[in-house]
Order: sequence, then structure tokens, then C-alpha cells
Amino acid sequence: MRIRTVGGKHMGNERTTMNGEMDAIKAATFSDIAALAWLEGREQRIRWLHMSGNDNERSKHIAHRTNQGIAGTVIRTGRPFSTDASPAELSKARKDDPLMLAEKLLSVIAVPIVQHGEVRGVLLAGKRTENAYTGADIDFLAGEGGRLAAFISKGELTL
Repeated sequence: MRIRTVGGKHMGNERTTMNGEMDAIKAATFSDIAALAWLEGREQRIRWLHMSGNDNERSKHIAHRTNQGIAGTVIRTGRPFSTDASPAELSKARKDDPLMLAEKLLSVIAVPIVQHGEVRGVLLAGKRTENAYTGADIDFLAGEGGRLAAFISKGELTL
């Protein structure tokens, strides 16, 4: 059984960094990468703002529209997304998603971050191995997404 903590951090009056949060989420989900994307501007572009575990510096500069990639799917549907390492699903996800391609990810989970009733961002965890995520992993990531949304709204974490 996995014990999930997020870096042993208490958000009370302490402030932490978003990069620290990504590090903790990556560790808690036994992932190779954890990343936060945010919907920006009138063009409704998705930009990956924070990540931990990226092997490719280009990943930090990826931006795309809401009709592209896993983040776009999560923002459009408002639902979590997961892919296992099955050949057909993996091939489609890797072909369509710039972050999966750049980071050579084989398994991904992503959840919406909702603020004021609208999906504003995506929290993603990914692995470079064929180990699939479980329902418990998705539930954990969804909880972390809600927690981060609350801290962003309160100004306790900045984008």
C-alpha cells in the first residue's frame, strides 16, 4: 500500500512554491514528471507553466490550443484523462500530445483544475515506463488539483 503525502508541507500560513508542489506530486504518484498547464488569454491557449522531472527544456515552452493534446481534452470535457500503455491508445495520445512526445511519456493521468466553476488548468502526472496508473492515483491527483485551485484562488500560490 502506498502512503501519499505531499512533501509533508502544511499550507497554513506558510507559503510554498508551485515548483515545490510539482516535486511533491511527482514523488507521491511515483511519476517521472508532474506538470501544471493553465488556460491563457483570449486565444484560449494552454501553456505548461510549472513542471518537475522534465528531461527536455522545450517542454517548458509548449503552448497549444484547447483542441489539441491531453490538456485540451481535459479542459474541453472537464473530466480526468488517463492512458495506459496499450499500443493503440498510446500511439494516438503520443501523436496528438506535444508534452508526451517531448518527454517520451508512456503513461499519463491528467485532471482539470476548476476555479469559479470553470476549468482553468490541468494537473498532469506521467511516467516514461509502461506502468499504468490506478483509479486511486487519479483520485489523488484530482484532490491535489482541487487543493492547488483553492491555494491559487486565495493567492497562497502564484502561477
